[in-house]
Amino acid sequence: MQAKFRFTALLILILTGIQPMFAQNYVYFGNNYLFSGKNDLQKENLKGHVYRVITSTYDAANKFGEDVKEDRQFLNTTYFNEYGLYWKSVSYKYITRNSATNWGLSESHIYKYNYNNQKQLTSIEDEFYKEPDSKYEKITYEYLSDGKIKEQNVYNKYGSLEWKLKFQYFVDKTIVNLYRSNGSLAQTYTIDKDGIFAVGNIILIGDRLEQRFDSSGKILEEKTLFIRDDGTEDISGWSKYDYNSHGNLMTIVNEVHLLVDEYSVCKYEYEYDKYGNWVIRKKYEDGHITEWTERGITYASSDKEIAQMIYSEKRREFVRDSIAQRNQFVQDSLTIRRKFVRDSIAQRNQFIQDSLTIRRKFVRDSLDNRIKFVQDSLTQIAKAKEIREQQFYAWLENVTREYVESNRGRSAVLYSLTGESVLLPWKLKTKDGNITSFFKKGHTFDFILNRKESLADITFEDMVRIPLKDSDIDRIMVFFTEDKKYALLFFEEWDHDTSRYHCKLACLATQSGDNTDTKVFAFSSKCQKEIMEYYNNNAPKKNQYLY
Repeated sequence: MQAKFRFTALLILILTGIQPMFAQNYVYFGNNYLFSGKNDLQKENLKGHVYRVITSTYDAANKFGEDVKEDRQFLNTTYFNEYGLYWKSVSYKYITRNSATNWGLSESHIYKYNYNNQKQLTSIEDEFYKEPDSKYEKITYEYLSDGKIKEQNVYNKYGSLEWKLKFQYFVDKTIVNLYRSNGSLAQTYTIDKDGIFAVGNIILIGDRLEQRFDSSGKILEEKTLFIRDDGTEDISGWSKYDYNSHGNLMTIVNEVHLLVDEYSVCKYEYEYDKYGNWVIRKKYEDGHITEWTERGITYASSDKEIAQMIYSEKRREFVRDSIAQRNQFVQDSLTIRRKFVRDSIAQRNQFIQDSLTIRRKFVRDSLDNRIKFVQDSLTQIAKAKEIREQQFYAWLENVTREYVESNRGRSAVLYSLTGESVLLPWKLKTKDGNITSFFKKGHTFDFILNRKESLADITFEDMVRIPLKDSDIDRIMVFFTEDKKYALLFFEEWDHDTSRYHCKLACLATQSGDNTDTKVFAFSSKCQKEIMEYYNNNAPKKNQYLY
């Protein structure tokens, strides 16, 4: 239940625009009903010409019989102007990451306070908005002609309205209505003439929170009332606040009356400087220290000196901002330069890639054209127009008759046909020579002619079986190179006795010059066996025509 009270109080502070580091002992609605005529120094209970207060809040524990401070939780720096009003504040919240010694910031804010000519607070702006989960970035205030606050607006980090508080003043009370961004009423607060601050139904349905303040704005009492269905009330929780002679909070007594009565006491101990402002505050809950707070206070000799210190601070801020802007400019320039270099490299790489793509396309197109030429040539040889077929078959028949019919009964190899041009008549000759020996590795041959000439590194990669035009059963098997400059031709003759094909003759042919000159070579008898083995190992096994 005690945590419930604390949550309620914190919610009130947030929704009314109070930063907890500035208002631990009082409610702050700007220059409002409770604090008429008081500046922020007086609200903070600070004496003297205070320019700056640095507040560090630590966890604390009792070890070996002594109170010791431990890890820091908050660091807040507040600046006051010559009128005793806030003009800047910086807050840091720390969080443990991996261990007790590994600390980092989870929140950091720089607040700037703006005032009108009547020294009335007009806005609080968060100029260093870091925390993604935080909601508020700016709070604005509007006033009535008599100086009382009229409304307060809370904006989120996107500049959109989140909350609006509107104040209504009566003879015996002040009513504050809290509205959501869509205009619907969220909560109503009532402050009566005796300083009773009442919040209706803020914690749980059927509960109402009431707070009582003295004329200086210090909270004296806080209680939660449980409202039954019949309208009667019971006190479910009660907190009482006492202050010392310096006006600082001394004791908080909490009573909870729910299923089980609970009682707790929170006490504060202080150490003061010569001006009567506390510099060390220790918090004890039920006799155990839980928090240690230190304040470093910077004083001035006069309000005029504070104005000079503010001028110097703003000048330093200007220099820092100028340096930051310069560094940002340099950083932006480096970023732009890096982007330019990256873009240049990217453009260069793209140019290279495009060039390679064009080159590959050119190569592919060249290969495609070459393949297409070969495919077209083969297609024209086998299936295309009748004239080209007749010329091709006529050439095969002429070669066959020339070199085979006169040599029945012996094997001959017909070698290579080179870049045939079937549109022109073939120029046939008698045998141009004999191949006396050859060497082969796979389908690659080196041929030695009878004139000691050699034809080397010739690889046969394709083959075709073509029927003779004047025969229904006899046919020619042709092995040729990819570029068709060389070909091996084997004449297959049907043997009616064995009902199978036998290679009865072969020859070797080439074309050269204008592709009409055909040279034909025969194999000597001593290579006959080997070339026939090559034929038998590579000829199609099925009795079918390839073209």
